[in-house]
Amino acid sequence: MYGMRISQLTEELLKEILLLYDKIAGGDVESCCFSAGSPPMDVRLKWLKDGLTHGNAVDWRYGSKLITRSGLPDKDAKLVIWYEKTLWRENTEKDMVIRFAFDPNIVSGPEAEKISEDFKKEMDELLIKWKVNVDLK
Repeated sequence: MYGMRISQLTEELLKEILLLYDKIAGGDVESCCFSAGSPPMDVRLKWLKDGLTHGNAVDWRYGSKLITRSGLPDKDAKLVIWYEKTLWRENTEKDMVIRFAFDPNIVSGPEAEKISEDFKKEMDELLIKWKVNVDLK
């Protein structure tokens, strides 16, 4: 499993991560992140960095393609960005290592587990492709 240094997270990479969540988990990413009235990526990146200075995780509730027990589409699943550890950058400055995860929240079972595992696998591949991967093992 991989994470990345927050200093390497760009607007372009954040957009790719959101698109990956949409591809694998579904939900309302398109309307929340890419509609005319949604906040731009630089604002989302600022929210993320600000949120991680005050806690160990930031979660964005985009929902998923899972169906709840009531038969309605899941609106509670979320993209979670976890603070994992601190690394030193050039021996002078701390840099936060983060990882991204799918949290089905209230829906459980094999389908939710598969989405979670698929997201983790694809996320690792994306971080490797962008050459920003930090091993978390």
